[in-house]
Amino acid sequence: MVVDCSCARNTTRAKSAAKSPARRTPAPKSKAGGDKATVKKTTVEKATEQVDESARRAEPPLHEVVLSILRTRPGHPHLAREVHTEVADKHGRSTSVQVVRNSLESLVKKGMAEKGNKQNSVMYTAPARAAPSNRCPNRPPTR
Repeated sequence: MVVDCSCARNTTRAKSAAKSPARRTPAPKSKAGGDKATVKKTTVEKATEQVDESARRAEPPLHEVVLSILRTRPGHPHLAREVHTEVADKHGRSTSVQVVRNSLESLVKKGMAEKGNKQNSVMYTAPARAAPSNRCPNRPPTR
């Protein structure tokens, strides 16, 4: 015998609605020292880092080094590769040729160096220094 009662269906639906899916609990987070090894620096390591940072601060910026190389022979053209090798050899700075070229280009934009092309090569020169004038820049010229 099959009972077709609407109340039986309602109770079944009520039971299924009452059963909600189980909520997932988040996985426990690992503690700070769990999977990754945390390393404490000793006082000696901290001291060497401070010495390294002070040595970095003592070095002049690259554009000053490049400009000093160009000014050793003003008016003489230099290739970017020549400047790069001189920076590496005499100043002990390890940089790429592209970084030196970027410094040279920034000096050209600032007007502190000149750029010219010779036989499909880009040459950079330090401009010859102008003779100092005795005239005060704020005073009009005398007649």
